[in-house]
Amino acid sequence: MKKIVPGTFFAQCAPVVVLGHGIGRLGCTLAGCCFGKELSWLGNARYPAQLIEACFLFFLCVFLKEGKRENIYLYPLSYSLFRFFNEFFRGDIIRGQIAGAVSTSQGVSILLFLLGLGIFYREKRLS
Repeated sequence: MKKIVPGTFFAQCAPVVVLGHGIGRLGCTLAGCCFGKELSWLGNARYPAQLIEACFLFFLCVFLKEGKRENIYLYPLSYSLFRFFNEFFRGDIIRGQIAGAVSTSQGVSILLFLLGLGIFYREKRLS
């Protein structure tokens, strides 16, 4: 029986997890939830937050290489940065805010980014 090493397992699965994440964002779009803010300069069209996030995740899926150890920190670092800035345009105030300055999702993004940094430094120290 083979022993499964968690870091290696995640490195193998990361591209598929990211692909599933992107498909989930398309599902949000099709369900009609999570509309972005109205953009008055575009005739009150809404910012397509979920579609843009899905496109980012599909690009990230192609970028990640199956089995590469870098996936362990590239996914949380890149996604948390993207989500933090995309959140400014989502207009999703129903999910709440932290200290009136950042949304709950931005707070989670900050924690995920710090986690990714921690993993990055741990991986670099071990190599």
